[in-house]
Amino acid sequence: MLNLDSAAATFIALANVLNRSLPLSFQSHDQGAQSSVYQLVYQTLATKSPQLHKHLSDPATIGPDFDTCLNDIFMTLFTRQLSLDDCARLWDIYVFEGDGMLIHAAVALLLECEMSLLGTRSTTDCQKVLEGYAKRIPQPTQDNDAFIRRVRDITQ
Repeated sequence: MLNLDSAAATFIALANVLNRSLPLSFQSHDQGAQSSVYQLVYQTLATKSPQLHKHLSDPATIGPDFDTCLNDIFMTLFTRQLSLDDCARLWDIYVFEGDGMLIHAAVALLLECEMSLLGTRSTTDCQKVLEGYAKRIPQPTQDNDAFIRRVRDITQ
């Protein structure tokens, strides 16, 4: 969308992305579909990081309120949590690979922020950690595709 030649073409591309099943379920507040997405994220996270899964799903820490953080991630399609470059790369991949890629990206984001998330005690703290990931200052030697590689690692 960043490289399309007209506002109309950009609008059409955005509309096509938002009309896919996962984004549409969040934009239309389809609670059944949203619940399925949350469960897929939790199941994948339980496999990749049992400790973080336990912390985020434990009612004594954050529990079911963590769905609010996931809702924010999927409602904004990662635009609040990722840098413009990471978000653009993710959307490019999403267009070709579909909704499963967004599930993997959510888990990758949680794993990138794992140490900070383990120190949280509320959804507000979690949201600050996740939104802070986009604001981090990249290092000159930092690999620009590190986040996308993390997303790819989730699929394996």
